[in-house]
Amino acid sequence: AGVVGAGDDFGGEATKGAGAAGTGKPLSDSEYMAQMEDERVVLSKWRRRAGYERTNPERLSATDHASRVRASYSEEACAFARHPEVWYEWSQWELLHGGSAAASTAS
Repeated sequence: AGVVGAGDDFGGEATKGAGAAGTGKPLSDSEYMAQMEDERVVLSKWRRRAGYERTNPERLSATDHASRVRASYSEEACAFARHPEVWYEWSQWELLHGGSAAASTAS
């Protein structure tokens, strides 16, 4: 698997009522399904990026690594706010790792 980089398209989401390319016309079912497939592909790239950041490839300190992972999840949640799996993955990471980073900064 390659590294998620600047060449990846982390574009916006598709919504059925938005119309084709902002024209205001409703999408046909086939257009909607195509946009949803595109959205699924983009979401998988965001999830791959978050997974990459969780591996701490830059060998950052615990505090810096936690900030970097949080920023990755925050950007993903902004792009895919209506996808509960994004919020769930972030919350699970926070439960497992967020407390230890916060505790290390307090001492």
